[in-house]
Order: sequence, then C-alpha cells, then structure tokens
Amino acid sequence: MKMQIKNYVLSFISILLLIGFSCQKKDNIYDFDKMILGSYLTLVKTNNTTIDFANLATSKVSIQVGSKGSPVEKVNVFVVEGASLDKTKWKLVKSVPFTEGVILEVSATEIAAAVGAIKPGSTYTLYNEVVTTDGRKFSSINTDADFEGQAGYKMAMSWTATTTCPYDQSVFTGSFSVTKDTWQDYAIGDLVNVQPGPGANQITIFVYPSPAYGTNRKGVVINVNPTDRSINIPEQIVGDYGTDTDVAMLGAGSVNSCTKTITITGIVFKQGGAIYAAGPYALTLKQ
Repeated sequence: MKMQIKNYVLSFISILLLIGFSCQKKDNIYDFDKMILGSYLTLVKTNNTTIDFANLATSKVSIQVGSKGSPVEKVNVFVVEGASLDKTKWKLVKSVPFTEGVILEVSATEIAAAVGAIKPGSTYTLYNEVVTTDGRKFSSINTDADFEGQAGYKMAMSWTATTTCPYDQSVFTGSFSVTKDTWQDYAIGDLVNVQPGPGANQITIFVYPSPAYGTNRKGVVINVNPTDRSINIPEQIVGDYGTDTDVAMLGAGSVNSCTKTITITGIVFKQGGAIYAAGPYALTLKQ
C-alpha cells in the first residue's frame, strides 16, 4: 500500500510538472517558485517538409498544429539555416493567427526573403514561437528540452524544411555510408554499394541481408518518382538469413540528389509470403 501511495504521488507530481513545463530559467536551473502555466504546439499532421529547388517559386512546406496549455493568440514562425537556439540568428518569416488545427504554411520565397537565398541541399529549421492571449511567448528557447524531445507529447515547437534538387540518377553510384539502420544489420558508418539503374528512374542498393547476417544477397531495386523524388520498393527477394526460405523486402521513402541521400522508411520483411518482421524499419544512406 505504501508503494501504491508513493506511485500515485509521483504520478501527480509528473502531471504538475507537465502542466507547468515552461518556466523562467536562471543559469539553466529551474526556479520552481516562479513556475507558470505555459503553452506549446502539438503536431496534428506533417503535410510537406521538402523544398523543390527546381520550383522555388511555387514550393511550400507546411504542418498542421494544435495546442496545449494557455490559450494561444498567434504563432510567430522564425527560420534559420541549419539549427540554432540563439534567437539573434532567427529570422522572422511570418505571424499566423492561431486556431486549433491551423496549418502553418511557409513558401520557399518567404524563406528566401528571410535568409537571403535558398541553397540546394540545405536544411532550414523553422521555430514556432507561441504567443498566448495574455502576451507571453514560448519557443524551443524557453521550453524544457526533456519535454520537447519526448515523442509522446507530439510537440511542434520546431520543424525542418529540406531543399532537394531535381532527380539525377548519376549521383547514386559507389559506396554510401549508413547513417541510420533500425533493422540493425549495419553499424553507423558501414558502407553499402549503390548503383544506378537498371531503369532510368531506378537505383539498386546492395543492403539486406548484410554480409554478417545472410547469404545469397541480391540487389534491392528502388523505383524513383523523378517529379517529387519519392521512392517505392515493391516486394522483392533480397536474400536469406541462414534459412532455406528467401526473405523479401518492401518499403518507401525519398532520395535527395543535392545531398546524395537515400531515405527508406516503412521497411517490412516477408518470408514465404508471410510477415517475417513487420517493423516498420528505416534505413538512411548518404555518400
């Protein structure tokens, strides 16, 4: 019973801390005597986070957001190339009147006007500054990173816009480094062979299974949509993991010719027509 009471108390304290997550700071130490009710944005939907460098005049990025905490009057959207919590480097893009479910949309021309010019292959961070109806302001600067970093809260205090170039098959050739592999066949930094083709809008990667885990390895053919650089991996045999039955893989994602990056998401493995590992898993390769 004592343990139960203790757990209830801890849960109650956690709720109080979440409600008052935004607080005044001094030397990065919280002054709990001055803790106040804050406000933050929640991500409802990601619409698009890609800037098409070939169509800067019409390209836009946007997310849909809600809110938690104090009533919100408006959202100031700032931008910086790369990322920075130094507000002196932020450039104001626009102020958006807030209603629940509002779509924060930023055009490439608005970003260019703020930062000077958009560079191919660059990533821009958009910081959302919440302005409450009583005039207080909350952003990634004065929001506890522990809360912002927890996926369960679905915070949308910042988001990214990545510039992509027109699809260029010729850049996808040679050794690419693994920067992410949630299937964990590879360590970060391991090299994977990538080749253009066999078709004009296709790339072949020699990835799963890795030499350490499987045999009879076959290339995975990726279909590329040259218009939006999205990719589709239709179900196909990739090799086997020490069994008599070959393993198949399917997935989706995107390519970026500017940064020579292949991002694969939603990876599912099958064996004998049945799900072998549902995941979904993710793989990112970069030259």
